[in-house]
Formats: sequence, C-alpha cells, structure tokens
Amino acid sequence: MKLPRFRSVVFFLLAVVAAVFIPGFAAAAEKPQVAILPLVLHGPEEMGYLKDGIGAMLGSRLSAGAGVGIISRTAVEEAAGKVGKDAAAEAIGRELKADLVLSGSITSLGKGVSIDLRAIRAGEPVVVENFFASADDQSAIIRAVDKMAGEISAKMYGKTSGALSDPSVGRSTGLAIGAAPVAITPVVGAGTDQSEHPDRMFGNRGKTVPLGGGVIVQPVAIPEEAVLPAGNAGMVERSQYLAMEVQDFDSGDVYGDGTTQYVVAENDKVHVYRRNGSRLDEAGEVPFSVGYAKIISISVADLDKNGRAEIYISANSENDAISSGAEWNGSAFAPLFDKQSWHVKTLLVNDLEVLIGQKGDFDTPYAPGVFKLQVKEGKLEAGEKLALPDEVNIFDFTMADFTGDGQLEVAVIDQDDDLTLFSEGGDLLWRGDGNFGYTVRFVGKASGTVSQERKNFNVPSRLIARDLNGDGRSELVVMKNPSSLTTLIKTIASFTGGSIEAKSWNGISFVDLWSTGKIGSYIAGYQLEEKDAQGVRRLNVAVIGKKSGKLLKSSQSFLASYPVPELRVQ
Repeated sequence: MKLPRFRSVVFFLLAVVAAVFIPGFAAAAEKPQVAILPLVLHGPEEMGYLKDGIGAMLGSRLSAGAGVGIISRTAVEEAAGKVGKDAAAEAIGRELKADLVLSGSITSLGKGVSIDLRAIRAGEPVVVENFFASADDQSAIIRAVDKMAGEISAKMYGKTSGALSDPSVGRSTGLAIGAAPVAITPVVGAGTDQSEHPDRMFGNRGKTVPLGGGVIVQPVAIPEEAVLPAGNAGMVERSQYLAMEVQDFDSGDVYGDGTTQYVVAENDKVHVYRRNGSRLDEAGEVPFSVGYAKIISISVADLDKNGRAEIYISANSENDAISSGAEWNGSAFAPLFDKQSWHVKTLLVNDLEVLIGQKGDFDTPYAPGVFKLQVKEGKLEAGEKLALPDEVNIFDFTMADFTGDGQLEVAVIDQDDDLTLFSEGGDLLWRGDGNFGYTVRFVGKASGTVSQERKNFNVPSRLIARDLNGDGRSELVVMKNPSSLTTLIKTIASFTGGSIEAKSWNGISFVDLWSTGKIGSYIAGYQLEEKDAQGVRRLNVAVIGKKSGKLLKSSQSFLASYPVPELRVQ
C-alpha cells in the first residue's frame, strides 16, 4: 500500500534524523546501554509506521545527547523471545544487561500524537520515571521527540541540552496543553443552529474539514459571533496517563477557590486532581472505607450553596446500595453522611440541582421509586417521589424541557442501550437505537451478564441536559460506546471506541448538533464544565486505554478536554 505523500515525508524525516546517528549505535562497551522496547500504538493501523520511526529517532537523540549506547532492535527482540514477549520490561532489561529500559506507547488523539514512556534504570535503588510529550500534528513529531529525549537525558543521566528550554512541548507526567486540534465536529443536517467546525475557526476558512471518523463534510456558513476565542481555547487538552482503571468521573469547585477540580473514582478510591499550569496533579483523596463495595457513580455539586462543591459517592455490593458524601472543610474532606443504604446521584431540575436516591432490595438491586433526598444529622431521608416510568431507575435518566413546551421530559438509556424520551406523565415520545451509554459498571449479583430474571443492571453513563444554543430549551449530551458485536460479555478490551454527542429536539426526534468523533478507546465518564472567564465551555472525558500484555501492568487512563462549539439560534 502506498503511503500518502505527507506520511511519506514524515517517515523519511524520522529515518534521516535517526540514520545520522546510527554509526554511533555500536558505541564502546563502557557506555551505559539503553534498551528501547517496541512501542504500543493506540490508534489506527495506518499510523503503525510511527512506532519504528519514533523509536529509532529517540535512540539517536539519546545516543548523541546522553552519550549512551543503544541496544539494537534485533537484540531486544531476541531477549524478548527468550524471556517471553509479554514479559515485564525489567525482565527484558536484565536479559540484555541494560542500564536503562524504555517502554511505552503512542496515542492518536484527533490529528495530534502523544507519547508516554516509562524509564527503568538498573541499580540500587532502581529508578523509575515517567515521561510524556505531544505534537499538535505529525509535522511536530520530531520536535516533540527531541524534547522528550532531552528530558530523559537530564533526569536519568544529568545531562542537559537546549531542547529542555522549549516549553511548548509536553513535560514529563504533565498535562499537554494543545495536544491535538479540536475534534468536536458540528454535524451537517442538524439544522441552521450550527457553528463552524473549530478547524475553520482557526485559519482554515472555506475548506472542507474532517469529522472524527474521517468523513469529509462541508459545514454551513454561520455568523462571526459564533466563533470560539482563539488560542489554547481551541485545542484538545490531554493529560498524562493515570495508572488506574477509572470507574466514573465528575468535576467541580470542591475547594471553593474559584477553579475546577477533577474527581476521579477507581473501584474503591476517589481522587481529586488540580490542573496546575501544564500538570494534572493529585490534590487529595476522599475517604471511602467500604472495602467490599465497588464504586459505580460519582456526583459533584454545590447543593448547600456555600461555594464548595460536595462529592457524592455511590457504590454497590451485589444488591446492597452503599453511599457516602463528603465536603472540604478547609483542611480535609469531612463526611456529610457515610454507609447509607441508597444509590445516589445529583440531578439538575429547572436550574436547581438536587440529591436523589433509590434503595436496593433483598432480591433485586433496585427497590421501586426514585426520591429526592435530604441530609439530616449524617443520614439520608427520603422526600418527594419523582414522576418516572416504572421501568426507569436512578442512573438511567435525566429530566429537562427538551421539546420547548414548558414541561419536563425524561430522557432515558434503557437496558437495551436504546435512548428514549418520555413525557413527565410516562408517555413514550421517541425511541432511538444504537449503543448509547453502555459501561462496564453493574449493580446486582452478576457481573457483566444479564440473566432472564434480571439479576443485574447496567449502570449507563450520565446524561447531561443543558441549553447549549440559547433557545430556551435543553439539548442532550450523551455517550456512544459501541463494542464488538461478537462479544457476549463486554469488557474494556471489547469496546471499539466511543464518542460524545450533543442532540437537539427538532419537533419529532433528536438530531445531532456536534460530536467528538471516535475517540478510539473505552469512555469511562464525562462532564460539561460551565463557561470560563473567556466564555469557553469545555467537555471533559475520562478514557481508559486498552491493556497490552504485561508491559502495561495496570490499566492506563487519561482525561481529554474538548472546547465546545458556541451554538446560537439565528
């Protein structure tokens, strides 16, 4: 297959830069020896050529900058064959008697590329460091690799170079500002209340632009006031990999300092992260002491209006619902309530956010009825019962005026992964099929299967209702997470890559406004931020990369942040 011209140029440049230093690879034996393991690609197969090119270029830069010897690829492959191709990086390094072993991955996100590396240096003690770099597009890869090699040389061998002075490329374990061009794409055919594709907003006016999946569309013309502010507001931001399998994700101002923090849940832990310049740093952990339960949902909201958002945790052990709530008190996350027998989440209804809950039952995960809840003396008390169809449970729905008739409607993801819309009275207004909201989170006695007696229920991703175009009625933001059709028990590895979509009611059905396009991995959660001081609203998405043998000892998760197009009714 013939490479496209631009790809051929990139490959040629990588090869030339690497080849300049190849004679030095046969360095004297006294030089520290570095083994670069084959990189894992998270992206389309047609980008596979980058794996060898980036690996070779990284080796050449380290050879020149750090004065090390690079162990040949053939020797690395032979060592991997002896100890097993899926052996840990440390084992391959010992077989090669390498001073330093580099392993990692390349991730395609939109048009951008990010590189994550783990460096292990032998000795007493063993030194382990993580490094991260990104390129806005493939033309910037050489500069990104050069920067990363400079950081490795400095941190692992104490040798610096001029490359370290360039702040525009990602730092080790840091948040990559501008990791890729905007990937949110207004969808043609949704009506006149669309914005331009962000690529056109930033210097590409009049050109066709690619949808996330590679389809070329021609956006409709819209007025200048719908254009997002220029600068970093127009770029996708991608964090470093987090060594965890994210269960759910939300965001809010939990410290009351006027900034947004990111609340990320694992199976049994809840972490709070701050975005601090170019880094995503862990700022705290919310106590959660129910070791036998698995977290299935996180909600962040300032319900008491004191300027600090509370964190509400919902967990499950078979049919037992277990929840807790916490709030920052200035020095720690203090409990509001703990180990309550409710499934809980927050719900925005008529511009007022409330806490709602549903009980578990002896022989089923959900007892009938979803109720508004109040916190009194460290316990949850049920209030008004919500008007919902009988088959709708707490994690399945959101409520808003989608049709513009002044009444609330109920948007639901059912257990067949279909998206439905009901009137508040329970009448079915619309049903759409197609892999909506499916996650690997379940409540009930089984895990990942559904029996005829309905012993368990899938916990779909959150549904978000917001007025995104100022027309006085809510749009719906929903996730699609398609998996392999041949997979009976769905795991993270079975998902083929999801997307986040915004939909608007056109009088008879929901139609698409914009989409992130295919992200390429399993989506664990997402949330819309409120507009910032520059008037930009961002969509934050928690993504889990697929495991790959034993080189990735745990799941690799990251957060991606997309600027949302400003949609206005004409």
